Amino acid sequence: MRSSALVLNLAAAVAVAACAGVVSNLDTTPTNDLPNPYRTAAPWGKLPEGRKWGALNAVSVDNDGRSLWVADRCGANPDVPPGESPFQYDSCAGSSWAPLHKLDADGNILRSFGAGLFVFPHKIYQDRDGNIWVVDMRAMNARERAKYPDARPAGHTVTKLDPDGRVLLVIGTPGVAGDPPRALTEPCAVVVAPNGDIYIAEGHSGQQPKPPNSVGRISRYAADGRFIRSYGRLGSGPGEFRTPHDMALDERGRLYVADRGNHRIQILDLEGNYLGEWKQYGRPSGVALRGGLVYVADSESNGVAPNPGWLRGIRVGEAASGRVLYRILRLQPAVRAAAEVDLRRLRHHARGARGREGGDGADLEEARGAAHADAGRVAERGGGSAGDRGGGGAGARCASRTAGWRDRGVRALKGGLPPAW
Repeated sequence: MRSSALVLNLAAAVAVAACAGVVSNLDTTPTNDLPNPYRTAAPWGKLPEGRKWGALNAVSVDNDGRSLWVADRCGANPDVPPGESPFQYDSCAGSSWAPLHKLDADGNILRSFGAGLFVFPHKIYQDRDGNIWVVDMRAMNARERAKYPDARPAGHTVTKLDPDGRVLLVIGTPGVAGDPPRALTEPCAVVVAPNGDIYIAEGHSGQQPKPPNSVGRISRYAADGRFIRSYGRLGSGPGEFRTPHDMALDERGRLYVADRGNHRIQILDLEGNYLGEWKQYGRPSGVALRGGLVYVADSESNGVAPNPGWLRGIRVGEAASGRVLYRILRLQPAVRAAAEVDLRRLRHHARGARGREGGDGADLEEARGAAHADAGRVAERGGGSAGDRGGGGAGARCASRTAGWRDRGVRALKGGLPPAW
């Protein structure tokens, strides 16, 4: 009975999608080997002396087309125990750091605000009127509550501020997870429709194998904060979600949802009707639309979560057709540059060793292949998720691995870095 109902639902969804002009792509073949015409500048953004970026995946282009709005999690946390995930440590709990910043095109901070308002800023968004919306995904965890018992409640909210930082609207009850109209559960993203209606994606934990008390839904509010309705549920069918981690809205009123736990971009109309889905973008953490292109960030494939064959990075495609055009590599340039220097040193030492010892070419070629394979694994594992830790972990692991290559006498004679970099 359930399988028959699923077939009927899929058939109805296909019919709706055909009318809406959305063509689904269910091909899960990895789209890794793509050109990268983009130039990366990193590190970027000029922070005050002594400050470092905290974990961040909240960036929005200002309506002027040049400035950027960034929300970080109040600076890098030095208290992360060795071997533990920084996810539960990089937060604004107990911090006086202002986490919301406007930067000009050269990376200069023009203004900062929002100190004491948030625990875990997860998304920043600017609406057509220039207002700033911030999604605060979670409340303080047990460790943070014990450390900061007098902190004001925060988290599980979406906050609207004017460009100078004045709070205009708060949706949800700070510090309380629950259901609309009074509460939200782990909100991930927000977009605002042309008529002012507010769409909030909820359920960050839904991607877990056994999500604890999570949801998978999109909740709709009127411009004044009045609750209208929610749609969707935890699951993998049409109109269901397992961590709707980000959203974008196109000019035709279609929602592009980064349904991360289901490894797809799901496309819906503003009433929640399923229009189609794309699986050619990996495991999407972020999605943005601009100039006829769709930008999809995959920060987790085979790092935080398995996704066989896929490499992380930002894939860029045609918004109209979904065809993937480019993949921006995820490795930080500083790490790549250091690795290139190490490879040049390895070649130099290997040439000297071959001249002194008459090294066998086949053995050296085998060693080179092993070194490249190892480098590829470092590149695709290192640094946490893109937009979370900034690649420092990748640098440390890369240096450690390179020292290991020297210790084992691995020779990298020609070629350069492997495609994974």
